[in-house]
Amino acid sequence: MMTREQALLLCEKNERALRSSLLSLPFGCSIHLTLSEPWMLASVMELFEGSLTGSQFVGRRIGSYSLHPGSLQHRRIENSRAPMLTELRLLNTAAGRRQLGRFLAEGETIVRRAVMDGLPILNLIYTSTLTKSSEGRELLGLAEERSITLSIISEGILAKITTTRPTPAALADIYLPLRDAGSFYNTPDSTLLIAENINNPDNLGMTIRTADAANVDAVALIGEKTDPLHKNCVRSSRGAVGRLPILRSSDPSSFLLMLKESGFRIAAATGQGETELHQADLLPPVAILVGNEQDGLSHNMLSLSTQRICIPMAPGQDSLNVGVAAGVMLYEAWRQRQIE
Repeated sequence: MMTREQALLLCEKNERALRSSLLSLPFGCSIHLTLSEPWMLASVMELFEGSLTGSQFVGRRIGSYSLHPGSLQHRRIENSRAPMLTELRLLNTAAGRRQLGRFLAEGETIVRRAVMDGLPILNLIYTSTLTKSSEGRELLGLAEERSITLSIISEGILAKITTTRPTPAALADIYLPLRDAGSFYNTPDSTLLIAENINNPDNLGMTIRTADAANVDAVALIGEKTDPLHKNCVRSSRGAVGRLPILRSSDPSSFLLMLKESGFRIAAATGQGETELHQADLLPPVAILVGNEQDGLSHNMLSLSTQRICIPMAPGQDSLNVGVAAGVMLYEAWRQRQIE
């Protein structure tokens, strides 16, 4: 039985560790958080609704919950004009995702990861197909244990919500507003990835997945058309969207200048780099910049960098997929941290 109240002293040193701790907390009970540092409030407010008095925050996890786990009804949605479905259709557009601060995770694998990672799921919608396998029934059981609202729907109605074909057996409506990068708490040990104008959602998802695997503190995104909540990005990220801090930069120049003033190395990946990768200093605090394959980084981003780095390649190729380039850079940075 879930306790009605829990208390926790937050002492994490960076935003990634803090988000991980907050995602592990249950839904449905009152959470009393003692914030050891003021910067923690921004991360808390991404996942909780409540109020702050001094250093004490009292609230509940954002998402669906019940005080009686296991007793949730599998509500059946039979009307294709139900208000809930109207909102879900909005999440098929970038404007709707930004307006509502939510996104859809589609398919059993990605939904399972969202449940296991404790993401703020507002609703898990599924068809009878999910119940036909032991894995699908297990997923529903896990969702019940975590007090996630469950809604069963026909495949025909679900096909009107998503353009994905074949129609997935499950999707999750997940809360994720994106903060501005200027509010991010940086530390002397921070490694950030900054991605500029990666408009292909599959490439962006692979890049975010790589950043997650390389243990960066956060990914900051530049570019109006760069959408980390697009369903293809969510799928390609393999669970990283929502688990890893992802930020938007409305004023990239000011953001990079702030990082430089804080002592960050700004390492730009470019085919015209003066420094070969293995000769570069990528020790923290460092921000690694990558751009799209066609145009690379903008002149503005390059002008604000402290070092321009080229990745060595055999003759015949002059560029890499952005996810691969980010991975090569980030793992070199990780290697340097290990031997420091």
